[in-house]
Amino acid sequence: MLKTLKSQNAPQLGGLIMAALFIAYALSNGVESLLNFNNLLTDLAGAAVLSIVCVWFAYLLPAEWKHSLVYLRLKHSLPAHRFLTLLNRDARISKTKFLDVFPELDEALVQGAEQNAFWYHRVYLPVRDTDVVKAVHKSFLLYRDAMASMLITSLVLSGLYHWGGGLAIDLTQINGAFVTIVWVEVVLFGLAAHNCGKRIVTTAMAERLNVEVVSSSSC
Repeated sequence: MLKTLKSQNAPQLGGLIMAALFIAYALSNGVESLLNFNNLLTDLAGAAVLSIVCVWFAYLLPAEWKHSLVYLRLKHSLPAHRFLTLLNRDARISKTKFLDVFPELDEALVQGAEQNAFWYHRVYLPVRDTDVVKAVHKSFLLYRDAMASMLITSLVLSGLYHWGGGLAIDLTQINGAFVTIVWVEVVLFGLAAHNCGKRIVTTAMAERLNVEVVSSSSC
């Protein structure tokens, strides 16, 4: 399913990166820059090529690296390693009922890796194909890859801005404001991925609990 969701995200990801670059371009160069149609087409074509290349490189990055960037953790980065903490913070989930469904919870979970394994096998897998879980998972993958793509883009643009003066290409549109806005967008995409990742964990728990309640009611 992961590959399917990522492939479904590909057109949206490309469009999202293009939109982010267009917004940065408009904000940094002024509305009047949009009125010069020929220059605008040239700049958008360059942005399209850059976004495609950076998305491709972002797909090559290991998922673990991207997760570490999103959650700023080198080890046990994904929030499922801390799902017991998230359990207490989500109003949709009754902790009492959840512990009734999984009475072994306190005994089984000591380390973060064990929490992640428990959540994945006992909570997530039975409900991963539900529409609500797939939707939030798809959003997480989209924003995670957008963050990685924009991070690579921002590094390339920063390099061109600081050291690209000797290149035989027009870099007048890559100004300090443009590069700064792109870096801000990296942070915003990272925050969106951060929140969606936590939402996967809590949504799967809520759905798993609903499945158990329905099963108990039908018996």
